[in-house]
This record gives sequence, structure tokens and C-alpha cells, in this order.
Amino acid sequence: MHKTIALALISLLLLLRASAATDSPARVINIGSIDGIKTSVFDALFCGASKAALHRLTLFMAAHLTPERILFNAIAHCPFPTWMQSIGVGFGGVVSRTTGLAPV
Repeated sequence: MHKTIALALISLLLLLRASAATDSPARVINIGSIDGIKTSVFDALFCGASKAALHRLTLFMAAHLTPERILFNAIAHCPFPTWMQSIGVGFGGVVSRTTGLAPV
């Protein structure tokens, strides 16, 4: 996992604690990947390991900060068709750059 995520959470901890209330807890949502939960079919050892570290950090922070009314969740998305996917691993064929959608 890149150190930036952990350092950002530590830096924001005072703000999270200050904004946490009984009726409205502070919330953190980490965006990971399904490759952090299961073994990837691609040769991306460090990518999967860093995503797994993000999920583990989320579990750790949730276990320690939920009593302080700071909630942690992680979203683990699966591959979806993007321009990068179409040229990198070939999922879904070529995705047009002119669809009007913002690049992912």
C-alpha cells in the first residue's frame, strides 16, 4: 500500500474525531478492488498486494476507531470496461473515447 493513504488518514484523524457525533459519525470510504480480496488472474503481484493492504488498513481502522464514532468502509469493485482495460487486458473490446463519459 502506498504510504500516502496511511499518512493522509493519520493527518485527518483530528478532523475526523472533531466531526464525529453520536447521531452523525464521521465516515471514511476507501476504494479498493476485488483484486485485494482474491488472487488476480494477471501478473500484477504488487498491485494486488497494495489493494489487499488497503482493505486490511480499513479493517484495522474500523476496529480501533468505531468506538470513537468514526466509521470505515471499503468498496471493492470488479473490472469494468474502460479505455485502459481495452488496451491493457482486453476486457470488453475497444471503448470509444467519444462516448461523452469522463475517463475512469
